[in-house]
Amino acid sequence: MKNIIKLRKVTSKYIWKELTFNINNKVFTKILFEKIFNQFWKSIEVKFTENNHMFILFKIKYINGEFSTIGRLQRINKLDKNWYMDFILENMKFKSEYYNETQIVSIILNYGFK
Repeated sequence: MKNIIKLRKVTSKYIWKELTFNINNKVFTKILFEKIFNQFWKSIEVKFTENNHMFILFKIKYINGEFSTIGRLQRINKLDKNWYMDFILENMKFKSEYYNETQIVSIILNYGFK
């Protein structure tokens, strides 16, 4: 008896993208984050439709080369901008002094629409 296995190609309905904002060795602040996130939002807002949502992951690269992911991967829609900003700021409140006092090289947003 012969086993026949059919393989099908699985394709994703969204493509992951990464947007990096160079910070030039500043410390994380609410004002800095809001400025960067508003720039990001302006660049992607037109990609939202009535029937889609975005997955987003927020990362920071520090001057020593270390990366930190802030919060978990989140699924948001066009109306969740302020909620997501509050979510990141709340996560940063509970981080150690290292996260809040170490200089940042860049803020990285990984995202994809589905």
